[in-house]
Amino acid sequence: MPLTDEVLLIDDDPSEFAFISAALKALGRDCTLTYRTDGESGLSRASAAAPQVILLDLSMPGMSGFDVLDALASDTSRDGAPVVVVSDSPRNEDRDKAIGKGAAGYFVKPVTPKGYSDMICAIERLVG
Repeated sequence: MPLTDEVLLIDDDPSEFAFISAALKALGRDCTLTYRTDGESGLSRASAAAPQVILLDLSMPGMSGFDVLDALASDTSRDGAPVVVVSDSPRNEDRDKAIGKGAAGYFVKPVTPKGYSDMICAIERLVG
């Protein structure tokens, strides 16, 4: 199912917003990409809105992606939008830990525009 609503990206690297935004545009997706640069503001947005999916980095200053997963899991008031981790880490330990904390999926950040488009399509299949 194509992404058509709000996609919330929580990542401290602004280039990720540019790459994911370009991939969504290239795929012709009519959704809103909302960007937050840290875990705290990402949690606030996730509580205030009902994103279709949350894309979450693990390695951020302050509140890590693992901390965000814990906070989202304990928030009984949210609608339960799936959280997909998009991380630099290829480590199986990080993947297993994120899935164990409730992530619906785990992707290592791509290095090419086509890689980002392929990742978006895979996320759509995962959360569709």
